[in-house]
Parts: sequence; structure tokens; C-alpha cells
Amino acid sequence: MKLIHSLLVMSLLTLSTLRAQWVSAYYPGYVQDPTSSEYLPASAIDTTAVTHILHHSLQPNFGTPGYLDSTTNSVGGTHSDAIIQYAHPSKKVLIVVGGSETAQGFIQVIGQHPDTLAHNIKRFVDRHGYDGVDIDWEPLAAADTLLYAQFIRRLRDTLTNAKTLTAAIQGTADQKLLTMFQVMSSIVCKIFLEGRDRLS
Repeated sequence: MKLIHSLLVMSLLTLSTLRAQWVSAYYPGYVQDPTSSEYLPASAIDTTAVTHILHHSLQPNFGTPGYLDSTTNSVGGTHSDAIIQYAHPSKKVLIVVGGSETAQGFIQVIGQHPDTLAHNIKRFVDRHGYDGVDIDWEPLAAADTLLYAQFIRRLRDTLTNAKTLTAAIQGTADQKLLTMFQVMSSIVCKIFLEGRDRLS
């Protein structure tokens, strides 16, 4: 069976609520391309293993119309429609915004057009019927905590509580980042400590 990139996540916000287990799997848009060596159509996913699917990913890009790049990882269009139609209604699907080495894109766009980015993310979510957004700002430096926190608040207000908002973080011992994540816990639904593996 084809491999799917998966993210088994522990919610930092609900460690004491194990009965409310949340298990998410990354589903990259590019594996939906039949010409890909990792081709995995949505219909081949065993959704019984997860509670949420994270569709990977939109990328912030200052040089792209709307400041969102959907082509690099092949999300949007029929790829978004396929995974959402297959997963709904029993599973939730979130669109990931970010990914590896997207920090500079976030900084450039949010530094000048934070409202436009937030509204364009919401427009993408509403157009395709996603259940929410996962922000995956990588790498997140301590120097960018204020910019990050301001954007998370802005996106939360833009999405409204009808949509789920989560954040993926990498392990850190930086006290400034840890303090900021603690504050953010009242704004986002869940904060994920990333640990990637591959499941067949």
C-alpha cells in the first residue's frame, strides 16, 4: 500500500482529557497527482485510523496573487474537493498553511498585508468547505513571536468560531516561545507538537 505522511499528535491543551483523543494525518496535495511516485488518491486513505486530516499545504508567498501559493503542493481545485468529499461527514479536514521553510514567506506577507492574508485564507476555506486551518510556521524564531501572535489573533477573528484553528510547533526550550504558546492556547483549538512518521 502506498505510504502516507502522517502526523500523530498530542494536544498540549488536553493532556488530561485522553478520552477526547485527536489523531491527525498529513495528506500532501502532491500525492494526489496520478503521475507522482507516491500517488495516493483520497479514496485509498483508511480514515478509521485518524480523527482529522490535515491537507498540506498552502504557502504564504509575497509574489503570488492573493499572497497564497496553492500550486507548489497541489492543493485547491479537484484535489481539495476530492479529500473533503471523501472524508466528510465523519472526519474533519483542515487546510495547512505553511510547512517546511515557510517562515520568510509568513514574515514578508504578514509584515505588509496581514488582513489580506487572513481574508484570503478564509476565502479558500469557505470556497472548498474545509473545517478549519492549521498554521505551520517553520521555523518559528523567538524574534517573530509578536508577529506570529498578532496574526493568529487576526486569523481567529477572521475565521470566526465556526472554523477550527490549530497550530503546529516544533520542539523548543526557548522561554519566549513557550510563554507565547501558553498565551495562544486560549485562542487556538489545539497546539500540536510535531513528530512526523510514515504509515503504510
